[in-house]
Amino acid sequence: MKRSSIRHCFLVAVLVSTIALVLFGFIIIKLSEMGIFNDTSTTSASSGQNEAQKIETVTDNPPDLELIGDSLVKVDDINNYVEPGFSAEDDFDGNLTDSVQTELSQLNNYNYQIKYSVKDSAGNTTTKTRDIRVIIGIVCLTFDDGPSREITPQILDTLDAKGVNATFFITGFGEDKKDLVKREDKEGNVVALHGYSHEYSQIYNDINTLMTNFYKLEDLVKETIGKDSKIIRFPGGASNTVSKNYCPGIMTCAVQRVTDEGYIYVDWNVDSNDAGADAQNSEAIYTNVVQGLKPGRTNVVLMHDRAEKQATADALPNIIDYCLDNGYDIQVITPETSVKSSQHHPNN
Repeated sequence: MKRSSIRHCFLVAVLVSTIALVLFGFIIIKLSEMGIFNDTSTTSASSGQNEAQKIETVTDNPPDLELIGDSLVKVDDINNYVEPGFSAEDDFDGNLTDSVQTELSQLNNYNYQIKYSVKDSAGNTTTKTRDIRVIIGIVCLTFDDGPSREITPQILDTLDAKGVNATFFITGFGEDKKDLVKREDKEGNVVALHGYSHEYSQIYNDINTLMTNFYKLEDLVKETIGKDSKIIRFPGGASNTVSKNYCPGIMTCAVQRVTDEGYIYVDWNVDSNDAGADAQNSEAIYTNVVQGLKPGRTNVVLMHDRAEKQATADALPNIIDYCLDNGYDIQVITPETSVKSSQHHPNN
C-alpha cells in the first residue's frame, strides 16, 4: 500500500475517535443532568443510611402485648382455668398474636403464674404475667369497736399494701374520727354497724332501745360516707348472755327484729381471741386465726381495732399472707355474702 493511503486512513481513524469521544462525553453529561448516572459512592451512602434508619426503627420498638381480662384469675381447680385471651402487635411485623408463647409455673399448692412472651423480627421481646389462684374457701376479716386513731390507720395501711379489704363494725364516733371512717370506705372496705354505744347496760334494756342504738349509728354513717349500712353485729354477739341481766329474751327478739327490718346480722366462726387472754400476743392471735380457718365455707374472723390492740395490727400482715398462700379468698361482707355459718344461736 502506498504511504499516502496509510496516512489518509490514520487521519480518518483519529477523526472518528475524536468525534466518538465528544459524543460519549455529551451523553454522560446529559445522563447526569437527568439523574440517571449519579455518583455511586453517594448513592451507596444514602442507601446505607436509609437501611440503618429502618433497622434502628425496628430495634427501638418492642411489640405491644395486651392481656385480656384481669391480671389475677381465681378458680376452684387449676384444671378449670380458662384463658381469657391476649393480643400482640408490632409496628413493623404487624399482628403477632399467633407468635405469643405461654408458660405455666406453679408457685405453691394454690398459686400459679402464666408467663406470656412475644418476639419481633428484630429480636425484641415483650413479656407479661397473669396470676392464677385456686380458692378453697373465703375469709372475711372483721374489726370491731373502732375507729381508733392509734390502730385503725395501721390496719388500713396493711390492707392497702396487701391489696385486700375488710369489714369494720364500728361504734359511735365524733368529728375527730370522721376521716378514718371516710378512708375505710374510700379504700374499698365495708363500714358496718356495731351500735352507737357498746355499753351493755344502756343498750340491752329493751328492744326499742337496742334498735335505736343501731339507727343512730346508721344515720351517722350515712351522713359521713353517703351510704346506707345494713350489715350489723350485736355488741357481744347474738349469743351473748350478759343481756339477760337487763332484759330476758331480748336477743331472740332482736334477731327476728333486725331480720324483719332488712338488716343482716353477722357474728363470727373464727375467733382471734384478741379480746381475751391473747390480747397482747401477736403470735397467738395469728395462730388462733389460721388454725380456725376451714375450707369450703365463709370464715368470718373476729378481731378488734381499739387503741390497745397493737398486737392485732402486728399479726394482721402474716394472717393475710397465710390466707393468700393457702387458697383463701379475702372478701368484704355484703348482703350477698353467705354468713349463715357465722351466725350464732341466741342464748337469751
